[in-house]
Amino acid sequence: MIKLFFLNIAFVSATAMASDKFTLTEYLEQVKKNSPEVQSTYLNVVSLEKRVDEADLVIAPVGYAAWNHSYDEKPTSNPSFQGTKSVADSILLGVKKETLFGLSADLSMDRTNYDFSDATALPEEKYTDSRISLKLNQSLWKNGFGEMARAENKAVKAAIRAELMAAKFKYRNLMIQAENTYWYLASLQQIVKLQQDNVDSAEKLSKWMAGRQKLNLVDDVESLQTQAALQARDLELQQSKDLLSQTRHQFYTLLGKAETAGEGDIELQPLPEKEWADQLKALKQTKHYREDFEALRAQAKAEEAKTVSMRSSLRPQLDLQASYSSNARDVKERDSYKEIEDFEQPTWTVGVKFSVPLDFGLMNRLKRGSESKIASSKLAYEQASFEEERTWDDLVRMRKEAQARFEKAVNLEKLRTKLVERERRRHRSGRTTTFQAITNEQDLASSQVLRIQSQLNLIRAHNQIKVFVEAL
Repeated sequence: MIKLFFLNIAFVSATAMASDKFTLTEYLEQVKKNSPEVQSTYLNVVSLEKRVDEADLVIAPVGYAAWNHSYDEKPTSNPSFQGTKSVADSILLGVKKETLFGLSADLSMDRTNYDFSDATALPEEKYTDSRISLKLNQSLWKNGFGEMARAENKAVKAAIRAELMAAKFKYRNLMIQAENTYWYLASLQQIVKLQQDNVDSAEKLSKWMAGRQKLNLVDDVESLQTQAALQARDLELQQSKDLLSQTRHQFYTLLGKAETAGEGDIELQPLPEKEWADQLKALKQTKHYREDFEALRAQAKAEEAKTVSMRSSLRPQLDLQASYSSNARDVKERDSYKEIEDFEQPTWTVGVKFSVPLDFGLMNRLKRGSESKIASSKLAYEQASFEEERTWDDLVRMRKEAQARFEKAVNLEKLRTKLVERERRRHRSGRTTTFQAITNEQDLASSQVLRIQSQLNLIRAHNQIKVFVEAL
């Protein structure tokens, strides 16, 4: 399920790119194949998915067998009946099973061949004993009708589910982290390109103003202003390049390999356009959950079940027991088997087993403690569900706010682009100051970076929604 989820990333379906670009799908596939942490987490998920029924191992039928050979030459008190030595071969085969309603059953068949040498008083020195037995035990009080067995079964299943949900959440987060890193690197590439264009533009303006200063057409203050603007743009560019280098390092780390020295920027998909971002407004109004909160709920269930089991173990033991056996003895082993099928020589027992702890004060304190623990586990379950719903609402709100900021940033960039174009014409015709022109250029550069950052923040907010299963 996890693999299918990440193969259908919403961003990829909305931004089909040319084959010469390193697409998000390709990147995520390589992360899954090459990252040791991602592979380890995924294999842990697979392991836990196969262990979800581990608790049923306790109630699964169990077959058993035993073989014994004995040889005894010690002196006997009555050699006429006991002989001078005895040799016995014994085979036991059986099946036993525990149930979740407090009944345990044990069906077995055993056969023993006896050889009493020199037992002159016996008609035959060799004979075979055979027996089929069924033993039943029903719990009536402690583990009454399987209460403790069911609770322990539930506790183990809930504990494994908690591990599974935590592992799935970690895997999902790792893939979201990889996707965020991809888009962060793509955004930085766009920012560096914009800032490089801004530096080139500032450099041209600075050279043009220097030429005009030599001709005494402008004051040296205006020339210094253009030089200062160039230095500021160049500093911004260097800061972005440094951040790009750090992000590229993280990008390759997630791929499980080191970046080649001197390797240039890898061409990535550009950030999605506004038309695509508009599609983020729709949310499926279906059931959604987050696996870390599901793990908390499973842990609460496990704790509650453990406490129920412990509380049941404090009660007095009262078991109803019964057994029935069919017996046979014959010189011939085959005849011995046939005789047990007739049930002519049965043995049966019925009884009750009872035991009670005598430290009543201790038992009472433990009982009260278990009741408090059960109440605590139920509240922990409710709290996890409450926090999950609040987190969902907060993330939906944050994404809507990020969408609104992105749209405003796009509008601001369009407005400042028009303003700069007009201000450049006015500056060339001498109708405005250099300072005003530089200020507008700086404002446009800031709005361009702000638009890219707003796009990235919108993607991140959207990815936080995607952490919820079945949310999109």
